[in-house]
Amino acid sequence: MIDTFAHEGLELEHLAGVTDDRHFHQSIAKDLLEKQGYGCGFFLSDGLGEGCKVQISIVIPTYNRLRCVFDAIDSALVWAQALGDCEVIVVDDASTDDTLAQLRSRYADELARSYLKVVALPCNQGVTGAKNAGAMAASGHWIVFLDSDDLLIPTAAGPVAATLRAYKDMAIIMFRCVDQASGALLGSAQAQDILVDRETYLGDWPYGECLPVLRRDAFVASPYDADLRGFEGLAYLRLLARHGPMLVSPVEARRYETRGDDRLSAPKVFLPERDCWPAAMPVFCARTGVAFARPGWYARY
Repeated sequence: MIDTFAHEGLELEHLAGVTDDRHFHQSIAKDLLEKQGYGCGFFLSDGLGEGCKVQISIVIPTYNRLRCVFDAIDSALVWAQALGDCEVIVVDDASTDDTLAQLRSRYADELARSYLKVVALPCNQGVTGAKNAGAMAASGHWIVFLDSDDLLIPTAAGPVAATLRAYKDMAIIMFRCVDQASGALLGSAQAQDILVDRETYLGDWPYGECLPVLRRDAFVASPYDADLRGFEGLAYLRLLARHGPMLVSPVEARRYETRGDDRLSAPKVFLPERDCWPAAMPVFCARTGVAFARPGWYARY
């Protein structure tokens, strides 16, 4: 590729890459990249230049997840490089494990070039509060919420962007996930885009865990319930009521981590189990405007 463009009088200005161990390198030597077993290429303009409107904001909330958050960030930066008009926002929810200092040290170059932003919360807000803070700091038309132990699939960047362009007025678009360990699709397979209304969402949901992508203006007007520290589905119900059905795309966009028990950002403040669900039901009905809701909804980092 370099030789091909050289015939046009062009020179390689900057080279970034992902090595086989899934680490993203903002700058990488050409000979090191050539030693990798897998590869695909993107030729980019600097989409974050002055006057360019960011279309996608990837928000990664984290709390004491040094063991995995860098992998999540690196996967998001691959999308940012591929798409150009994309920003990555990491929300540190008052971590106590040196997350913030290591973020600023490891990604100093990306922070300086505005490919990455870090929002440091002074006190722990819980996962939904942290996601709300990320959304408020975002400038994109779309918000992608990525948990800090999950990974975006590099080859999905283009198909996801194409779907967002095709359904630019949709308030919620869900993309499919695969199990991070096995690679198996979560939920039932689908062959095409599917519209899901509020009643279907409350009924038998066959698609497993999905990656939510939300239109920012709609979400900011109806954010997650921060005081519940979870139950993201309540916000989706409100968005469905106000903006109509969501789209479920067959594009597999996220590798989802199903292992581990550190899914929430704080102790379980409001997580009713099935045996206490009747007592919690009035809260959900009042917040969503629906006559019933499904048990088991909670959010995670």
